Amino acid sequence: MKPIRGYHGVFVDAAGRAEGLGLLWEAKAEVNLPSYSLHHIDATAELNGENLGWRFMGIYGWAKSHNKWRT
Repeated sequence: MKPIRGYHGVFVDAAGRAEGLGLLWEAKAEVNLPSYSLHHIDATAELNGENLGWRFMGIYGWAKSHNKWRT
């Protein structure tokens, strides 16, 4: 993937037939990644030190119904 000027990101590669996960943000934002795995990305963000933070959590669950409990 070609880098995009002015942005940062984290990408979790696909495993097998899974599509993978990604999160992209502007370089001027302060983003913390407490954790990520093949199945989730957990992030908090603030823009230019403002007290208007937000939290993002993306989850990629198991497709087959007998594995749903793993999500």
